[in-house]
Amino acid sequence: MGPSPRGAFREKLSISALTIDGALGAVSLDYWDSTCSPNCNGAYAGTWDAPTTWTGLGDTHWASATKTFTWTLPTAGTAETFDRGTFLNFKAANPQTVGAIPVEKPEWVFFDQVRCDSIIGTNSTGCVFEKHIPTFTTNTKRYPAAAAYYWIMREKLSWHPGSKAHKTPMHREADSVVSDKSRQTICRKTGAFAYVEHPDATSDTSGLNCDEFPFAATKESGGQSTPLLNGGACVQLFAKKDGDGKWRLYDDERPPYTAPTWGEPCGRATMPGKQNQDAGRGPGLSGFYTKARVLDNGPFYIDVPELSGCNVDEVCVIRP
Repeated sequence: MGPSPRGAFREKLSISALTIDGALGAVSLDYWDSTCSPNCNGAYAGTWDAPTTWTGLGDTHWASATKTFTWTLPTAGTAETFDRGTFLNFKAANPQTVGAIPVEKPEWVFFDQVRCDSIIGTNSTGCVFEKHIPTFTTNTKRYPAAAAYYWIMREKLSWHPGSKAHKTPMHREADSVVSDKSRQTICRKTGAFAYVEHPDATSDTSGLNCDEFPFAATKESGGQSTPLLNGGACVQLFAKKDGDGKWRLYDDERPPYTAPTWGEPCGRATMPGKQNQDAGRGPGLSGFYTKARVLDNGPFYIDVPELSGCNVDEVCVIRP
């Protein structure tokens, strides 16, 4: 089950007999009972696609059916987490066979398994697996320099923000007032350690932007988690498209800055404006939050598949 666009989700159950004692005769599914609580109900979505009776040894056919579960109180601005339970029982044609050993009825319960909400988006209700941590996969064709920047920050910073390998997810900041303040702190253009565009950075149709990492819309933003007074304590970088058509990231060592130690709490880079905006808005992080239904403080990882396996101690480049 992926993110559901409405307050409902489906569960598919498939059953096959591994082996049946011939003395029992035919064995049939007596019932498939499912629970979804609280404020949730379920019903069959269609019928079983094959007989739910197995005639004996050698009959190992599969039978599948689907149930739909619906959130019954999808109040706007709320979320609810549901426990999921599955209970099965089988019956045999000759249940009193001498020597037959009673077995426990198959059943399992998963607590806090599914979360439905009416918080994400406008007039939108949907459901996700509560314990699954989604991954924001960057688009290196749309914003190659920005994606490479995020990857280097994830790999090189000592605390690896957003790394699945290190189990260090970032967490969404849903309050735009807080995220705007974090962005203004790291990318402040006045005062001590103000952000100044690097003269060698390559611009695009939207000029140049200050790009901070971790993102301002995360709890890990340097403007919030530390918190910092400005972006001077961050790794300083700039993006440049070289003559060979490839994007590269370079250290910004204009005084008072020096080469990074990678113990810094954040990154601040001069980035092509449209790439920075696309990475953070609709097609980027913002769209991911909506599609994956990431709530405030919800964890997520970041991935840049095209750079997987790169050696961060060497020059790693990508082509748009």
